[in-house]
Amino acid sequence: MRQLCVPITISLIVCALSIADVTAQPAVENTIPLEINLTLRWSRVIPEEECLLGMITDAAMDDDGAIYLADWSLGDLKVFDTMGSYQRTLSRRGEGPGETENPNDVILGRPGAVGIMQRVLPRLIWIDAVSGDPLGSLEPKRPDGQPLELAVFFGAVVKGERTAVGLCPVEITSEALVEVPQVVVFDDDGREIDYYYKSQPELQTNDDSCPTYRWLNRRWALDDSDHLYLTPERDRYLVVCYALGGKKIWSTERDYRAPIRDARTLDKMQALRKRHNMIQQEDCDRPSVFRSLHWDGNDRIWVELNQAMPERGVLGCYDLLACSDGTYLKQVILKGEFDPDRDRAFWLGGGRFLVIRINDDGEQILHLLEGATDL
Repeated sequence: MRQLCVPITISLIVCALSIADVTAQPAVENTIPLEINLTLRWSRVIPEEECLLGMITDAAMDDDGAIYLADWSLGDLKVFDTMGSYQRTLSRRGEGPGETENPNDVILGRPGAVGIMQRVLPRLIWIDAVSGDPLGSLEPKRPDGQPLELAVFFGAVVKGERTAVGLCPVEITSEALVEVPQVVVFDDDGREIDYYYKSQPELQTNDDSCPTYRWLNRRWALDDSDHLYLTPERDRYLVVCYALGGKKIWSTERDYRAPIRDARTLDKMQALRKRHNMIQQEDCDRPSVFRSLHWDGNDRIWVELNQAMPERGVLGCYDLLACSDGTYLKQVILKGEFDPDRDRAFWLGGGRFLVIRINDDGEQILHLLEGATDL
């Protein structure tokens, strides 16, 4: 029997987004998708007495093949080796050095260290990747050095002494909450020194059942040329590239709307949440256009289209865009060992996916799939 205590979360209500002066590229005729069958590299049963998995919110793999799992409900970071064997648990729930209340994202990019991002009451803490010893933290500050207390973090990319962060500052009004999704740059002291993108603020009331802030989660990426790629709208197929200072480089728009989810699909999604100890929140009957966005380390952006409900054996449907100008290249369907009723998949980069499976009897299994870059 898996018994976990999940803390109460803060319900966030967010603003809609708009982008000015967007030039859409011509629509592209649909082509036959390219299907890629991912290879199962290994599969590992994780005994509960060895390592209990709670609500896993993020996974990352470092250059040596070590895998890190952010466990939101248990407040720690699980570490596995390159073949999926459990190694150790780092950090713990708390407010002290090297601790977070609820870890959401795993951040890599500093030699010998791993970052853990706390989304609400935002902070990015750094710990030694082996011992777990605290190595400092990023506490966000405004350009004038004043603390940025009411905000939400959504991922980060380390660029030397600078850290780019997906961020939603929050302003409370008498009518609703106002949030301004953005991607900004902080120095090592946590002071905002530059930005890639800042949206226009809009109100969203408690009557809005599908918060638009979710577009920022897993839907932006930076490449080695310091270009930002993001999807700035929830219900519109729009991908935009920005440089530092908010300069727009290109934008791509296509005719696509996510399918409506029926009652059966919504029930299955809630069942999957319960199986993986996830927060039981209301799901939207019409999902956002995109589910995720990734830079593949070369010259392509992978934008994952949201489906009503994933099919068995299908990890995702992706449009590939050229980094240089946003040109649509092809559509790719990734297939492999995946059961949407039991599994959750995490993009690890380098053509790899980690699949976490929870069986009916509570058995925990990790799968590593690879081959997503074999085009």
